[in-house]
Formats: sequence, structure tokens, C-alpha cells
Amino acid sequence: MKPLAIFDIETAPDLEAVQRLTPPYVPTPGAKPHAEADYWRGIHAKATLNPATSRIRAIGVQFPGEPPRLQVGTEAELLREFWQLFADWDGPFAYWSGNNSKGCFDPRFLVVRSWVRRVTVPRGAYSRGPGWSLSAEKWLDLAPLFLIGAEANSFCSANKAAKTLGLIGMDLGWATVRDKDALVVKAASFHEWLDSPVLARREAALDYLRNDLAMERAIAEVLLENPSATTPAGGKDWESLDKLIALDSAMREEVAV
Repeated sequence: MKPLAIFDIETAPDLEAVQRLTPPYVPTPGAKPHAEADYWRGIHAKATLNPATSRIRAIGVQFPGEPPRLQVGTEAELLREFWQLFADWDGPFAYWSGNNSKGCFDPRFLVVRSWVRRVTVPRGAYSRGPGWSLSAEKWLDLAPLFLIGAEANSFCSANKAAKTLGLIGMDLGWATVRDKDALVVKAASFHEWLDSPVLARREAALDYLRNDLAMERAIAEVLLENPSATTPAGGKDWESLDKLIALDSAMREEVAV
């Protein structure tokens, strides 16, 4: 197998789409004062799992022997940058969908959100015959591989798989695989940390994304016996924290539109 690139996305509610596509809150007799807030809180929590009601907030990509590239910016910028990497890389992009009945979560998000933002999806991302499908040569979902032989609705998180394989604490050079349960940032609140005015919270969000890439890289190398082959290179993340700060206003304007 060709060397793998590992990627992971983080999403956030697309507030405009949520308002447009969600039935309005209708109060019922005797409803508690905070019932409407609870209604929208539940809607926003589910929104991040649907490309119709969420946007891609960050993308992490890690190539063999290199430090991770953590992409931040407006959604259109993220998508253009990712697809350029996709077109330039000769091997497959591996990811963890978390559920083999919901495979292709990450790449489908990339494709659908590209359509929404009118960003061109490069040839080779998907094909027809029979039916429309993702390119088997360019995408590799690690979750159903780990769940090999299990029932269609079986579920396993990347974190549980890493624990099962004894990968917690593994040093990859550019990151050490850590137990996600011990991290203060969670997937559902990632965008809140990344949008925080507190620099330390932003750093924690990027660290969460970096850990996801490290965990998936370690899992891939066990399942596929496809080691990085080269010593991880040093260097800073692709997107520095200075650029992250500079892009804040653009990101907030996109949310408000």
C-alpha cells in the first residue's frame, strides 16, 4: 500500500442554516422558562453531525514523516487548502468515521460543504459506476477495518480502539497519543474553544486536533502495518497561532452571515 496521509475534521453549527432548516420553537402550556434555550441547545448539538446544518471549523492533515498541518480559517479557505493537498498527494487519505454504519463521515462533509461553498472538488475524490461513491484509491476509513466482521451497526471510537491496541502514551515524535477522555476539550465543544478570546483555550483546541491525528496515525500503522518509514520532521504547525488570531474577524463574520 502507498504511504498514508491522515486527516481529521472538526465541525461547528452553521447558525444561518440551523435557523433556516429547523422548525421554529413553539412553546407549550406550562413550559419551563429555559425550555426554548434547551430546544436550541439540543438542535445545535445535533447540527454538528449533519453537513446541511454545520460547517467545517478546522482540518488537520498529517503526512508520513512530517509534523501535522492544522488548517484554520473561513470554511471556503479550509476547503480550498485541503483539496490542494488532496490533489498533490499520490496516496490515500485515512480517517476514522467512528461508526461503520456511518462511514465516509469526514470525506462526505468535505464534499458536501464544498458544494455549499461553491468550492471545486478535484477529480478523483468520487466517481460513478455503479452509483456515486468515494474513490476507493483516495479514501480509507479505519473504523470499519477495526470492526472487521462486526455487525453493520457496530460502533467503536478511535479512543477505545487506541486503548485496545495499547497505543496510549505512544510517542510519534511530533505528538504523544493521549487518552481523549483525559483531555479538557471535547469534540462537541471544539469550536467554542477555538473561538475563545483566551489564547490558551485556542491552543488547547489545536492540541485536541493534533491528538486526533496522532491517534489515527498510530492506529493506521498497527492495522495496516504501514509505518511512516521516516523520522518525524521538526517544525511548527502549518497555521501559526498568530494567523489564527488574525483570522478571527473573518471567521466570526462568516458565522454571522
